[in-house]
Amino acid sequence: RVEVLRGPGSVLYGSNAMAGVINVITKRERRHGNHTTLTTQYGSYNTWLTTLANSNHFGRFSSMLSLSYDRTDGTCDNFDFKQMSGFLKVGYDISSNWKGMVDYTLMNFKGNDPVFPRLSDPASNVVYHQSITRGDVSLAISNRYGENISGDIRVYYSYGNHFIDDPRHFHSLDDRIGVMLYQNFAPWTGADATAGFDFDIYTGKIPVSGGHVHTPGSLQTMERQKIKEYSPYATLAQSLLGECLVLNGGIRMANSDRFTTRWIPQGGIVGNLPWGMTLKGAVAMGYRNPSFRE
Repeated sequence: RVEVLRGPGSVLYGSNAMAGVINVITKRERRHGNHTTLTTQYGSYNTWLTTLANSNHFGRFSSMLSLSYDRTDGTCDNFDFKQMSGFLKVGYDISSNWKGMVDYTLMNFKGNDPVFPRLSDPASNVVYHQSITRGDVSLAISNRYGENISGDIRVYYSYGNHFIDDPRHFHSLDDRIGVMLYQNFAPWTGADATAGFDFDIYTGKIPVSGGHVHTPGSLQTMERQKIKEYSPYATLAQSLLGECLVLNGGIRMANSDRFTTRWIPQGGIVGNLPWGMTLKGAVAMGYRNPSFRE
């Protein structure tokens, strides 16, 4: 499923959640046995959407595998694109309270764009080409004890190769490695708390050709840049008046090896009114560290 959380979420999710959060939650296979499905759709402009999915659940072991291929000719000549992606998720129940999981995603997108050049020159026959490859792998160990105690530690690595063949002949390479850990617990009656810590290092370099078509020997590489970030954070929610009123607050200390330390606060109030009505109010800071370009 997909969750959209509006408003600044930097306290809980870090500097990339300055204006909101989109959570993509992949499911865990709970049906026992082996299950395979093939879905394909065809539409106008020679458009194909195809997905092959397989899931397994035997004892403590579970897995999910998904392969997809999408393509279209586009609404005009030379406006085609295709995308191939694969996803693998493997889980193992270490005990009734601890679980382990590893997943890997790989995607490649290729597209052509004859429309953008015509915005400045209606007679243009130029076609921009793009090829983007992104991958992500993570290893996680989670715990759960009843309804109030749960946590997760996750190590991840993501990378990308972006090739945009426009007049600037842009090419970029990036990667990120990091650790995320958090623990939810109930320190006293009516309270829910979270303590966590994030750490990541991301780097990037840009091979550029000075406006010339990419050919062997034409590329000059801007040296690889690196930024290191780490952030401890904590949140606390307190229920009052039999959960009719909930007060919550949190704070994150955002640290970087290139920028000054920032304290990022947030606070809120929730009123559970009669007839199933809920009234919420919140104040929060959104923060994002400057990017390489900035």
